[in-house]
Amino acid sequence: MSKKILVTDGMDAAAVAKLRKDGYEVVEQFYEPDALGGALRDFDAVIVRSATKIKQPQIDAAKGGRLKLIIRAGVGVDNIDVKYAEAAGIQVEFVQDNQSFSAEKGTLRGLHYQLNPMCQAKLLRCTRGEIFDVAVDIRRGSPQYAQWMGVRISAENKKQLFVPRGFAHGFITLADDTEVQYKADNYYAPECDGNIRWNDPAIGIEWGMEPTVLSEKDRRAPLLSERSELNFVYGEMGR
Repeated sequence: MSKKILVTDGMDAAAVAKLRKDGYEVVEQFYEPDALGGALRDFDAVIVRSATKIKQPQIDAAKGGRLKLIIRAGVGVDNIDVKYAEAAGIQVEFVQDNQSFSAEKGTLRGLHYQLNPMCQAKLLRCTRGEIFDVAVDIRRGSPQYAQWMGVRISAENKKQLFVPRGFAHGFITLADDTEVQYKADNYYAPECDGNIRWNDPAIGIEWGMEPTVLSEKDRRAPLLSERSELNFVYGEMGR
């Protein structure tokens, strides 16, 4: 029997087609809250955005059925009772997609990171224009601590950069009207948000040009040596 997936709040047609090509039965239908739980009993997984709420009543109604996985597409999890779902044996996964647009060449964003327990890995691509993309190892105890790598990514060369957890990230735009898309494996948590000065001499990134646009927050960012709260440890899973 093929796996059955419910999509409640809409989904890109190409993504739906890919799931069906891979052998999944995909049903696209929105349910009102009082009918959703019973409907979920007939599905192995459900993909939701913000319009669909999966709370205790829906989870209780789905118990004893096929549901094993809830996928949250978008940002935030206020619409899902995560702890209650996981206690009922239902796995919850989240997908956060982000977009950055910079109108002016020379716009620099970074160096950014999120502390544990909300640290993030990112997968980036440039869908318009071009960037010089940089990752810096800030894991304590790492043989590559404070070392950086950079790559030019553009809509034309279609390269991507994966930035692991425990790395700071930044980029500078090499063209006007540049658009960057990236996926994160954890959602945004402002209380864990941090940054490091883009031109920290202890890191020594060769950006190739001086920034023309830089936020006040990034302009005033501390040096790496001043970031005593960093809690990424080399060799520890997820850190």
